[in-house]
Amino acid sequence: MSNTLSYREIRPEKALQEYIYCYWTFSYDPADSTQILAHSIPPDGCTSLAFPYHAQLPEGQVSLLGPQTSIFSLPVYPGTKCLGVRFMPGVVKALLGTSPKEWVDQNIDGTPFLDTITRASIREKWPAEDMASDWLDPIFRSWIGERTFELDMPILNAVRLILEAGGNVKTSHLAQQVFLSERQFQRRFLEAVGLSPKIFCRIRRMRAALVERLLAEKSYADILFDHGYTDKSHFNRDFSSIAGLSSAELEKYLRQIEHLGMDG
Repeated sequence: MSNTLSYREIRPEKALQEYIYCYWTFSYDPADSTQILAHSIPPDGCTSLAFPYHAQLPEGQVSLLGPQTSIFSLPVYPGTKCLGVRFMPGVVKALLGTSPKEWVDQNIDGTPFLDTITRASIREKWPAEDMASDWLDPIFRSWIGERTFELDMPILNAVRLILEAGGNVKTSHLAQQVFLSERQFQRRFLEAVGLSPKIFCRIRRMRAALVERLLAEKSYADILFDHGYTDKSHFNRDFSSIAGLSSAELEKYLRQIEHLGMDG
């Protein structure tokens, strides 16, 4: 199966990086055209718009994937491709008009969140052309530029601190660093990100350790302490509470996927 699964990320232009974390694609093309895949997606704390393609799917389908608190599993049919836009945590309420806390652990119809012109522009390119920032950036630069919104900058600054630290930060210190009371910080973070600061940090810490394990080929002994885990048992407890399965089981599955362009 190792040659049938591929996942790739690319970053948008610098001007869009305040709003979009990355663009991504996933494809499944097995030799056996009847082999349906039970695909497992680790949580990352983000909200994505996804544009799946399969010959039997309705044209122009769009899904909104809310922030996940555990492994998200779904069946994937042979020949499926999917393009996604992963938003920076904290910007979705401003851009889409609804707090992502309304979509936690949900996969809903994303069509109402994109205008007809934007959807048509994406369909014109995808999947006929490979994912590339030179055609995605102008589409989302225009989409964002036509919207009126106000970002919660203290919360976005806290999100950046969490991402830079790979989730290995004390949430009690974050409120002080962005000059908010702890109560204000908790409330505004939940509203903007959709998850509490504690849960978001746990997800990002687990993801950072797992990505480093998979992509850098480091041993757990080398990476766990750097990510704030006292030992492998501590990591396994934290992991199982989020993933619902062992890290070894998920790692075995993820190693079947060709990962391109990932750095965290």
